Amino acid sequence: MGGSSQYVSQTPNSLGSAVRQTESVPLKVREVIRKIEDAGWRLVRTSGDHSVFRSPDGRITVVSGRPGDDVRPGKYRAILRQTGIEEDKT
Repeated sequence: MGGSSQYVSQTPNSLGSAVRQTESVPLKVREVIRKIEDAGWRLVRTSGDHSVFRSPDGRITVVSGRPGDDVRPGKYRAILRQTGIEEDKT
């Protein structure tokens, strides 16, 4: 597996000017799916570009997009929150 990529986004601060934020996230859907499966989640079904995963304790999360598509930072954080996976701080 390769190193993590850098995602740079522009977020307005309270004064209206842009503040630059850099987050280290897996940018591809395939990387997110690999991380979910490594944590014990299993693919239960797909519908179009949506892959539905179930944890051993019955929780469900959905990953949308084709394997080569980029995952936006907010969606990535939501998937981590839903699955209980810790974000890598490397």
